[in-house]
Amino acid sequence: MTISKILGVFYLLLILVLWSSSFHDARAYQIQDDTKYHLMHQCILYMEKDVGDVTPGYNSLCCKRVRRANVCDICDQLTPGEKSRIQLSKWVHITRECGNPLPVGFNCAGYVVPPLESPSSPPPPPPR
Repeated sequence: MTISKILGVFYLLLILVLWSSSFHDARAYQIQDDTKYHLMHQCILYMEKDVGDVTPGYNSLCCKRVRRANVCDICDQLTPGEKSRIQLSKWVHITRECGNPLPVGFNCAGYVVPPLESPSSPPPPPPR
């Protein structure tokens, strides 16, 4: 009888541990999703395909969200609808302007992040 009580308590504790860890994972996903939602809300104007090249200011709400976000995870979370609405090269530019750049060579939702262009490099010599 004592062993059955011990096993009962063990199984109860196991169920509680599994339940609490699954609750924690779901909550972490919700926080990530909220982060993407708020970031997209603040930055969509700067990323839309039909909008000219507008860059957020470093102290803008968009940049504040970008600096706090895991920008690589945002790339992985983009839905097909979001990808059809935004220009990924603009997203890369925003991450750089806001101080939380995506790594060069990273595949962000099908767009490979290019290296920074060096504006100080001289143009190539003319052909002879």
